[in-house]
Amino acid sequence: MPKDKGKRVDSGATYEDGRIPGGVARSEGVGEERKMVFSFARYDENQCEIYNLTKPETKQLIIKLQSISKCTVMDFNKSYVRDQVKEVGNYAHLYKTVPEGSKVVEIQYSGSGRIFGYISQNVFAVVAVCKKHK
Repeated sequence: MPKDKGKRVDSGATYEDGRIPGGVARSEGVGEERKMVFSFARYDENQCEIYNLTKPETKQLIIKLQSISKCTVMDFNKSYVRDQVKEVGNYAHLYKTVPEGSKVVEIQYSGSGRIFGYISQNVFAVVAVCKKHK
């Protein structure tokens, strides 16, 4: 590397004046244009029925998650969120691991199968997967 002020980045490319070369820079989009990602940090194993899924149900779940991971935040809100779930009745337990002020939403992955979680920016934090929605 020359003795100038160029610095190395993970790819091995160098940049001058604080700019990253176009071949290295990666745009994640902004706001509603960003792609959805998943987090299982707030996943509540005690509320989840994922272990009861049959092979076809598991496949449907994976296909839905793959589809969501390819969409933007705007598309996710329009196309995947079925309902916002209130913290009452049969749904109150879903809020045990959710940060205060967050709203749990419901996503249908099969006839009666649901994914529950909350959205923070472009992250869908999965709280539970239910085999049979009640």
